[in-house]
Amino acid sequence: MTPLAPTETDLQHAVQHFNTITTRLSDLMDHENALLEERKYRDVEKIQPEKSRLAAEYNLAMKALRPFKDLLKNEQPHLRVELAQTNEAFQHKVTRNGRFLMRSKALAEGIINSIAQEADRMSPQVKQYNPMQPDGGQSKRRSAPIAFNETA
Repeated sequence: MTPLAPTETDLQHAVQHFNTITTRLSDLMDHENALLEERKYRDVEKIQPEKSRLAAEYNLAMKALRPFKDLLKNEQPHLRVELAQTNEAFQHKVTRNGRFLMRSKALAEGIINSIAQEADRMSPQVKQYNPMQPDGGQSKRRSAPIAFNETA
């Protein structure tokens, strides 16, 4: 049995579904960006499952449009333009969301590095006596390994 050719009605349903999913995902990304701006990182974690689900649906909606390639090109060029505009706006939001995420990641890493540096600065250093050093052996070096049986 040969598969049925895609119809214009099927195309309109696929385009409508794609636009709905894209709009919902765009709105969720706008919400996530607002949360990141307000530094409400725990709230961002809560929306990740929905974002992942919508991203998977977006991919499926894109794949569902593939059989309509010829129909979009020849008979429904206005729908193709609509899809292109929707996708372009969505890609702009994805880029903006990525920038927010990278900025938040850099901020978090900077805070962690600052804390680690301060903790390292505050921890006492082991001093080793070595009269051959210019400071009389009072350098801040880690102690040498303990040797057993005259081997290290």
